[in-house]
Amino acid sequence: MRSLLIVVALVLAYVLPTVPVASVESEVEPQRSFKAEVFEEIVARNIDAPTKVAAKSVPEPVPEPQPKPQPVQANGSCASAIKQTWPAHLQRGALLVQQKEGGAPTAVGVNRNGSRDHGCFQINDASHPGFFATKSWSNPLHNAAYALSIYSGRGNWSAWYAVCPHTGGSPYGLNCG
Repeated sequence: MRSLLIVVALVLAYVLPTVPVASVESEVEPQRSFKAEVFEEIVARNIDAPTKVAAKSVPEPVPEPQPKPQPVQANGSCASAIKQTWPAHLQRGALLVQQKEGGAPTAVGVNRNGSRDHGCFQINDASHPGFFATKSWSNPLHNAAYALSIYSGRGNWSAWYAVCPHTGGSPYGLNCG
């Protein structure tokens, strides 16, 4: 249908003689031909444009406001970090490790091989370089969460020599593997 209208408009524009159309205010506006009016009508009606029906604009649902995560406090205590990150059934062991290792949020212990143990759980920088590249070791929550990942990977407390000496089992009743 649209193609037929375009053809008719073109035929009318070229076949019909040019007939001047008088303007209401001929002194102000120049006279236009019938061809010019047909083309203006085509342009005005946008006959050449696709005739798709525009889809209704449905506003996107507004997402529910999410609570902002609380900033991690670097000056928090190791015990508080353990309670926040470790499962309840492992918290006794984690508190024992933290106490026996002598870990405090900013504690650094130097080993005979030159490596250093850092933070609440005295995480070794030579054994866990990825942790020190991405997280703040002195943040108790980061240190406790990473210690939990060490425990989970081993399934026991063997990473901490203060509670699992390599001479046998734990004097504290912890699973040393």
